[in-house]
Amino acid sequence: MQTVSSDHESNTTSIGVIKLRVGVPKKDGFAQFVKVVWNSRENKYNNVSGYCMDIFNAVVKNLTFKVSLQIEPYVNESKHSAGTYDSLVRQVPVKYDVVVGDISIVADRSQFVDFTLPYTESGVRMLVPIQHGRHQTMWIFVKPFSWQLWLSILIINMLIGSVILIMERNVHTLPDDRQEERSSFKKQLSAMTILWFPISQAVLPERQVVAKNCSRFVLMVWLLLAFVLMQSYTANLTSILTLDKMQPSFFSVNDLRKGDHYVGYQAGSFVYDLLVKQFKFSPLKLKAYSNISSYNHALKLGSQRGGVTAIFDEVPYLNVFLRRFRSNYIIAGPTYRTDGFGF
Repeated sequence: MQTVSSDHESNTTSIGVIKLRVGVPKKDGFAQFVKVVWNSRENKYNNVSGYCMDIFNAVVKNLTFKVSLQIEPYVNESKHSAGTYDSLVRQVPVKYDVVVGDISIVADRSQFVDFTLPYTESGVRMLVPIQHGRHQTMWIFVKPFSWQLWLSILIINMLIGSVILIMERNVHTLPDDRQEERSSFKKQLSAMTILWFPISQAVLPERQVVAKNCSRFVLMVWLLLAFVLMQSYTANLTSILTLDKMQPSFFSVNDLRKGDHYVGYQAGSFVYDLLVKQFKFSPLKLKAYSNISSYNHALKLGSQRGGVTAIFDEVPYLNVFLRRFRSNYIIAGPTYRTDGFGF
């Protein structure tokens, strides 16, 4: 967007064109949102671009009246940023008529200015390094199935065992065997027999232990189910034992706070107040960074070597970071909702 020079005495020209003084932030990183280019030859800023400016330009083009824009980057005499986003917002309406950029809508800023509707979905989340490894324990053999499925298998196993033994109770028909059959049937209905019978048939199906056709049908259904379960169990266990599982090195804010870790945030962002006031981090444990390269460097070092263990930032910035460093980092924990970016 090219800057338009004009005086500040009136917001409306003689031909009915509304003039707006537009303030934009000057930042070192995340040029995808706002990028301010300084022309050293002409000694002025002659181009402001980025996602936020594209959205603003599209809005201006669809207005029913003409607007003349005067773009003024928020910089000091040394051409660096003149302050935080909070101080930039407070320049309205004294220095600017509107502020355009990756300005988050938060309650404290709403006390000084009116925001438009948000044009991005936002939220604050935690970025941590990916932890590689399988962390196998002696209970690894139960992990292929959930505890609900293990419980269901046990119940079905006992049910099938009970049904088959009940259906087979009158197989012997000789009168002399009736008394002996009653006593043996009571023994058969013990919990151990009911539990072990279907398992033994799944392991040794060649044994002929049932005589009735209905019992054979129930047993065939059980053997088919057992075959499917064994194939699924084998595949899942093989995957657990062989594949490198990626998971976050930390899962929650409490883990970081209890471990006395350093955490990072974007310089000038409202996230600092969120970390101190809501998450109860000590200000001494917070470090500010300005771009994705410094994020990556700090996370690689870790807290013990002068870096940080995690980065807290808004989701749009973290998505930009992950487009470049996705293989080494992951977003973890819940989303702490914010209202997004607005003008």
